[in-house]
Amino acid sequence: MAKTRMICSASLLPLLAQSALAASCPGPQAKQQGLLQVKEEQGRRSSEDPSMLAHIISPDFAALVHGFGSNSGLVASWTKSHMDTFVAVMVCFMTSASVSIGLRHARQTESAQDRDKLWDIAKLILMFCVIDLHTQSCFANATYEFFLMPGFLMMSGFLQQKSRGGVLDAQAVKRVFRDNILNNLLIFLVATAGGMLDKEDGTLWFLWALAIYRLFIFPLFSKVKEVSGPIGVVALVFAFAVSYRYTDPHSIKWAYLANCLLLNTNIGFKIPWHAFYYVLGLSLDYTSVRQTISRAPCVALSLVFMFVHRFYLVNFSSWVTTEGFVDNPLKWFQLLYCSLISLAFMSCLTPLADRAQGLLLQVAEIMADLGSRSLYAYCLHMLMRFLITDDVFTGLADDLGPVGSLPRSAMQVLFLVSLSSPLAEKCFSWLVSPQWAVDLVSSVGKALLPGWKQ
Repeated sequence: MAKTRMICSASLLPLLAQSALAASCPGPQAKQQGLLQVKEEQGRRSSEDPSMLAHIISPDFAALVHGFGSNSGLVASWTKSHMDTFVAVMVCFMTSASVSIGLRHARQTESAQDRDKLWDIAKLILMFCVIDLHTQSCFANATYEFFLMPGFLMMSGFLQQKSRGGVLDAQAVKRVFRDNILNNLLIFLVATAGGMLDKEDGTLWFLWALAIYRLFIFPLFSKVKEVSGPIGVVALVFAFAVSYRYTDPHSIKWAYLANCLLLNTNIGFKIPWHAFYYVLGLSLDYTSVRQTISRAPCVALSLVFMFVHRFYLVNFSSWVTTEGFVDNPLKWFQLLYCSLISLAFMSCLTPLADRAQGLLLQVAEIMADLGSRSLYAYCLHMLMRFLITDDVFTGLADDLGPVGSLPRSAMQVLFLVSLSSPLAEKCFSWLVSPQWAVDLVSSVGKALLPGWKQ
């Protein structure tokens, strides 16, 4: 997919330049002509390359994004021409963020009792993997891809099962609207206004996936569990497994879904693809799983499994998990493999979360505090990708040393920490968790509709 994207981007460079020039002209006919050329080029590429067939259905969205051609790369252009200033700003922000973490930890007399440190620590480490997957700073291989998205979504199912108990109340709906839908659209608007460089990107598919799972799959699961009991739960899990097994990533129906959600049409399939892991997290008993993965024999087996996976099974499992193998019979094995390695990853973290003492306990508490703001790290990191691209960050990282070197890895850790810090929450809560918009809607509703309930 990455190779196709590079080829298509290279073939579009002259056309995008022409479209941007037309968009900057005062006459509306020139701008319209440039947008029509974008649509025609998309149709030509789709007819020549079957893998790009999905783009036929979304010319309007492409034209909308390309319509900002006169503003394309505004932030990136400034960054590249003022690299010293950009680096200075980043260093100041990371330093201030580190200070804010220290101040918060010093004022915190006791750890929060209503949150399990295991899940927050796991989310922080998985966010580190997400950033590394996009920038390739610390690891030359993609060992973590097998438990990255499955781990996130299984934990989402675990935590929703524990916190909501099968009930989707108004408070939960409001939170999904704030943290999965509204912030997604705001980030897209900010990125577009700043000249989103990668035109094939749009909104964040992972936030849309969480919103759909929580608003539709969770109530369905709760109803099936209430009516049919364990048999219905097993049947539902099997149904999503079958859906995963026979989902064709290149089917045009996922491109239609992506078009409705302002997504790149090539990644619309990821929403139905990963639903299995969320349903699996809902179906497993939270207390039993939490106790099992914390036991010493399970931790030992998990460490051995992760070691074998890292050094012996990566090539084989990479073939099994390759996107597009719709007719591969080992797709069934992929579900089992990714589920087991996700649980093994969580099990390996239980000693740090449950048994840490002294200095390690303080480290675990700081990591859990940062992991509780993993949403900020994800959203802010993706926004910077849209505005500046990974090439800038990779170029800066290359100056620090080769992939996996200590300075380069340390810089990525500081970058993650700064995006998950209390300072980031103070500065960007209006964007990542826009409670102000929810309050505004409630105020308007109360003013316009008598009897409006908050």
